[in-house]
Amino acid sequence: MSPHRYALIATTERATGETLSRLVTARGLETVVLRDGDAAVALLRERGVPALTIVDLALPRVDGFGVIRALRALAPAATAPVVAVSSNLALRTRAMDLRHSLGIGAVLSMQLTVPRIDQLITQLFTCVVPSVTTGLWTSPTQPPVTDEAPAADPAREVARERERDLRQLVMNASPSPVLQAQVSALARLFGVSSVLVSLVTRDRQFFKAYHGIVGQLLAERGTPSDLAVCRHVVEDDRPAALIVPNAFESPEFASHPLVVSGLIGSFVGVPIVSPTGMVLGTLCVIDEGMWLGSAQMVDALQIEARAVAMVLCGERLRARQLARGSQAVPVSPAVPVCRMIPRPAVARRSTRPNAVHSPLARPA
Repeated sequence: MSPHRYALIATTERATGETLSRLVTARGLETVVLRDGDAAVALLRERGVPALTIVDLALPRVDGFGVIRALRALAPAATAPVVAVSSNLALRTRAMDLRHSLGIGAVLSMQLTVPRIDQLITQLFTCVVPSVTTGLWTSPTQPPVTDEAPAADPAREVARERERDLRQLVMNASPSPVLQAQVSALARLFGVSSVLVSLVTRDRQFFKAYHGIVGQLLAERGTPSDLAVCRHVVEDDRPAALIVPNAFESPEFASHPLVVSGLIGSFVGVPIVSPTGMVLGTLCVIDEGMWLGSAQMVDALQIEARAVAMVLCGERLRARQLARGSQAVPVSPAVPVCRMIPRPAVARRSTRPNAVHSPLARPA
């Protein structure tokens, strides 16, 4: 099958899609930008093999790895080059591990500057797709292009220390009634089993608000950080959603204890960002089966996360005022803005592989 003269760009982030589209269009290709993996797979079936595919590894409905597998069912790497992009180091590392079996030509961080991304795409065209304008293709002979995020800024490290103090402050408090009401409303709206406001430190994640957890998770209101899927959002190069529509088939998360136990079948975590720009934790939507929510629902969840950040900052101010002996101002309620958005139809697949018993799993 010969490549069609278009480029497929699949990313949930609108700004990223627009930037990549401009860079690829400048090389003479029509670009199609889609925001979920299911639509990307459908386009492959409808239009055939793209001249170039740039795919975010975290996509709704079908993740980036699933999109690449669908492409490889149609064409090999020699005729269908792929660039994998992600803000998440764990996903990029997994893509590098699978680069040969999936034919991934480049793995890029979303933290890179636009000129650097342009340079790396040019390098890919030179090394992997030397005849992009003629439609002639050769197999890659060099290792895949990869480029990590810039080294941490010392000023950001100082800010991170300040945010760590904030986390300890809010963790000592009881569950927030305002946030409890918000996560319960979100669980009903999104049709999922659990919603959490998870605050993450180096050693532990703590559930500031929760809906749908039981057993040990409820008793401890958290987990060790090495068991926390949410820490992947906190550790991202920059604030971005982590979307795992089918954890059972995810190369990165299928072996996670909470997935093996059957407690997590899908996960969408969006960052809770402080006014200083640091990620405190996540607002996460979890279900025991596959969750096929749309990119628009991820957008709505990100708006909700901003409301959560406002509540947390209000609680910090109140605690400081009490510590100084001042009269504390009341905490402003969060506005669950998703109620203002018409509820989309969410198809959820509840079937899952046989779960292995875990003390963290729900009781039968």
